[in-house]
Amino acid sequence: FQFIELPPFRGEGAVLGAIIIPTLTMGFLCLMPFWGRWKVGHFFNTVILLFLAGGVVYLTTVAVLHDRHNESYQHEKEWAEKVAHRAIELASAPGRIPRAGALTLLKDDPYVQGPQIFADKCASCHRYDGHDGMGSTVEDEPSASDLKGFGSRDWVRGILTPDAVGGPKYFGATAHAEGDMVKWVQDNIPDMDPEDLELIITSLSAEAQLPYQAELDAADAEAIEEALENEHLYEMGCTDCHEYHYPDDTVDAPQLTGYASREWTIEFIANPEHERFYGEDNDRMPAYRKDGILSDRQIELVVDWLREDWYRPAVAEEAPLAQSGP
Repeated sequence: FQFIELPPFRGEGAVLGAIIIPTLTMGFLCLMPFWGRWKVGHFFNTVILLFLAGGVVYLTTVAVLHDRHNESYQHEKEWAEKVAHRAIELASAPGRIPRAGALTLLKDDPYVQGPQIFADKCASCHRYDGHDGMGSTVEDEPSASDLKGFGSRDWVRGILTPDAVGGPKYFGATAHAEGDMVKWVQDNIPDMDPEDLELIITSLSAEAQLPYQAELDAADAEAIEEALENEHLYEMGCTDCHEYHYPDDTVDAPQLTGYASREWTIEFIANPEHERFYGEDNDRMPAYRKDGILSDRQIELVVDWLREDWYRPAVAEEAPLAQSGP
């Protein structure tokens, strides 16, 4: 394969490199026993074999070096190793293999399927920690938000940061870059009491019910409940545009009740044009369910992956694959 990658055998020269030269070489090998009976023939055979062996070493070296510096190949190799490790991890768990067979474990695993679906259907606009979800760099600039940690306290804190909300990680490359949300954050957050801001971040992120943030939310449960009872987000002005736990037909921004939760995110991906979300203000995002781009199960898999909600072995020290997303 590396031989036909050489410049003389590309394009129109492919027949020469892929068929004619290999056929002549095999023919020579078949004739070697016959003219090897003579001293000159034996010498000729030895020289040709050394030449062929040298070619093998050279082409192998070129192929290895090429693969070593091929970013795409290295990502694919790393991903294959992770999937292999994950397959062993899933199959080793007692009672985990279904009647349909072990292969079903990978086909129904958010950790394996989620990043692949994201890379195929979402990474044309979004990024995941700056890459396509599987670790590969996307040449085109992102045109939507980076979804690593979506709904977490750090993610919410970022979207409520004046210098970040209009940047590439959030609304910078969208139609909302000059919208009400960006302007509100830039105009109001600098004057807000830091403790009040942190309470908004904590209570809003708690709506996501993220598995990896469960202990943190439980520790702040009293403050979160107090913020809701005292209508803290109402006092801060968030509900001038967003509905939050109380019905409000006068607002038109995405609903904050259950914000970034599993159900909220699934329905948002299924149809961002729903009145519960962006309605007529939706910016290019397709309705993945209605448009038939993704099945319901595929949407669930990518959402569970974004939420880092996948099976982990119940052991003291987890394997590297199960500790963090790809």
